[in-house]
Amino acid sequence: MASILRHICQDHNIHFFETGASKAGDVTETFYNLSQVDQSHFSRQFRPSLGRVYEAFNNEHLTYGIFRFHQAEFERLKKQYGENQMPDFLVQAERFCSRVEGDKFNILMPGTEGDGSHRDTRQEQMTYRNDRICNKLHQLKITRGLMDHFSCLDEDAVPLDFGELVYRRHKIVLLRFDVDSGPAGEMLCKAIKEQYYKAIMKHGKNREPGRFTFLVVDEFQYVVDVNRDHRLNDMQLFCVSRELGNINLIATQNVASLYAMGPESAISSLLGNCTTKIMLQNSDPDTMDWAERFREDARDMKNLERGQCFLETVDDNDRVVSEKDGFNNAYASVQGILQAARELAAKPASRPAPREYPYGRGSSGMPQAMERCLVEIGKLTEEAASSSRYGYRVGGYSELQVERKAAKANRRIEALCDRLRRMRELSARGKPFWEESWEAADEDDALSS
Repeated sequence: MASILRHICQDHNIHFFETGASKAGDVTETFYNLSQVDQSHFSRQFRPSLGRVYEAFNNEHLTYGIFRFHQAEFERLKKQYGENQMPDFLVQAERFCSRVEGDKFNILMPGTEGDGSHRDTRQEQMTYRNDRICNKLHQLKITRGLMDHFSCLDEDAVPLDFGELVYRRHKIVLLRFDVDSGPAGEMLCKAIKEQYYKAIMKHGKNREPGRFTFLVVDEFQYVVDVNRDHRLNDMQLFCVSRELGNINLIATQNVASLYAMGPESAISSLLGNCTTKIMLQNSDPDTMDWAERFREDARDMKNLERGQCFLETVDDNDRVVSEKDGFNNAYASVQGILQAARELAAKPASRPAPREYPYGRGSSGMPQAMERCLVEIGKLTEEAASSSRYGYRVGGYSELQVERKAAKANRRIEALCDRLRRMRELSARGKPFWEESWEAADEDDALSS
């Protein structure tokens, strides 16, 4: 998830804007850690998704509340296991909390010190760092439900783990984006393609003997990436594909559409790593110029008839094969299959019916009882921090009054955390935890009273 967020946030000023993606990664880690406390349905409600991250960026009280509950839960577990017997996941969670607490511009916590000018500086920094990732996630949110389809939280949802799906379970993963998915679909497709590349790099050398993986991409011009500043672009992968046992099959309208997406030298290098080239009828000048590098009759490409093609490949003896009519018979033999494929492609993609839940869901997709508790914790956390910062000067409170208000807020926060823990206990026993009654802070118990 974090690496997809980094890809979504890529920009020419990549090192600065990745800061926003790293904060989104912190939000993701908070959700993930809470989802791993146990196997209850309650804990599974914290599973991270693009939708959850988007909501966290747009609801600061929910974000503060989730991290405060994260702190409380792992402090409880730390005491339960003891300092010297903490499992690895607790050690990592403790380091994560320390890093977040030391970052005064982190989205997970309200500001804790400074006067009005420091407040303005914090807000300015938060805006600079987070605006880009928020805008990118918003594109996914408003474009044909892309965020919802790639943020599935159903019990039978399959994690998009290419190492597991492709290398261990030998599955074929099919991504189909509608034409009107637009730039948001292209952005998400590139991010998912990069995840597949990472799986190839990690598992390719250790794959089962005699097994190969393959990548098939139609309309490759929409997802090609030859930017050298990106950590894992198409040129890098295509150069090592043979060594890692991956076969790349790409199709594009013409070479000009690829040139429009990157430097001509980079595109030429990328195509040079494609041993077999099949060229159908095309009148694009750039395509014919490119083909002239290895075919004298490249200009005849515009005169090819249906079922004809130029074929450039290498046979088993490493001899170059250059043909014109290599696929006439093949085309005729697969006419029936092609017609069936066209009819299937013409059908609109089937979408599963919306799932009905036995409880009301909040904006984050969690049960409303859970979300309300977390939002209330976030409000109290923010008000406690504001009181500590500005109580003496702005509110006119004495030091003792401020301490009392902070203590009252912390007691209320602990009570709400206990309520969430009761929900987890009910869930572990298989009971409907979302029916746990919920009430906001009483009027006389609120920090602002």
